[in-house]
Amino acid sequence: MLRALFIILLSGTLFGVNAESKYDLVAKILTTSSVQISIDDLPGQLSQFPFLIPVEGRDKERLANAFLNELSMGFNEAEALTNLQTYMLQYGNISLLQKTLEWLNSTSGQAVTQAELLSTAGDDDFMRDFIVNFQPSKLEPTRLKLLSSVVERLATTELLFNMLDRMMPVMLNAMVGNEPKLASSAQKMSEFKAKFNLRMAKMRQHLEPMLSQHMLAVHAYIYRGLSDTDLTSFAEFATSEAGIHYIDLINEGYIRVSVNWITQALPNIVSPPAQPETAAEE
Repeated sequence: MLRALFIILLSGTLFGVNAESKYDLVAKILTTSSVQISIDDLPGQLSQFPFLIPVEGRDKERLANAFLNELSMGFNEAEALTNLQTYMLQYGNISLLQKTLEWLNSTSGQAVTQAELLSTAGDDDFMRDFIVNFQPSKLEPTRLKLLSSVVERLATTELLFNMLDRMMPVMLNAMVGNEPKLASSAQKMSEFKAKFNLRMAKMRQHLEPMLSQHMLAVHAYIYRGLSDTDLTSFAEFATSEAGIHYIDLINEGYIRVSVNWITQALPNIVSPPAQPETAAEE
């Protein structure tokens, strides 16, 4: 289960009238946008991480199995959403969040949210074929420019690597601590960490260009039904002061929720409980 990494007490005496309106504002944003669906999908995104852990052989297989098992058993979407809401209350700018809600309630904002929600309920085979066969050159230049602007501002690829950058040191320290030979030797620990970080850097260098192209295809699929007018409005919002604040706030919230979960889950991932012996093993 997730445990709040950042807890603030919400009360009228602590925050006064402005905080109460801010609480209502954040609650409306969460119900008006597709953020809740994104939180529900977060375990699916996190399930890709074990395959990006820069370890090899049976260690990778064991870590991946333990990670996925803990993810399926211990990730609480409702608690993650509450933690994200808490983060938005703590760091959100009320004036910029008000502008965000106004855009979300606009015709174009509703169209964008509807497209995002529908993309999670579509035909998986159609989605896969669309993404695999996507060719940017076949888009009208203006639309490609708008879509590229939105994708760059949403920073989904950067979000993935920022998540990895913040989760991997936690994972690395736990792995080192679980190996007595490494933990007892400063030199071996340093060599292990250096090798781990080098693999991380090489992996990012290799994957980042491919992921950037992949994300363009994914967002072309998600927003394929948007009119040019709605896509233009989205691009303008995403690059506005309110849009930048909102997207950065949400992305950082996703990262904190993920790092919080991995921190709590690590004892069971790095040192999973021993399985009971069977009669044949006794």
